[in-house]
Amino acid sequence: MKESVMKQQLISQPQMLKVKVPVSQCLEEAIDYLLYSEMGGTEDPANEWYNTYQSLLELKEKVLDEEEMS
Repeated sequence: MKESVMKQQLISQPQMLKVKVPVSQCLEEAIDYLLYSEMGGTEDPANEWYNTYQSLLELKEKVLDEEEMS
């Protein structure tokens, strides 16, 4: 009985397709968002988001190095 219940649960639950997205790609999306949506498309050191933008750029470089090694 337990086996049939487990099979029914597997059939009724939607299955998510797991796709591994590189972290560097996710960071790039965040960097682009900050640049174009928060800073108007221009790197502006006076903008309140600039420090976050710079930190994400540095993190992306570190992650790219790690991704290349793996």
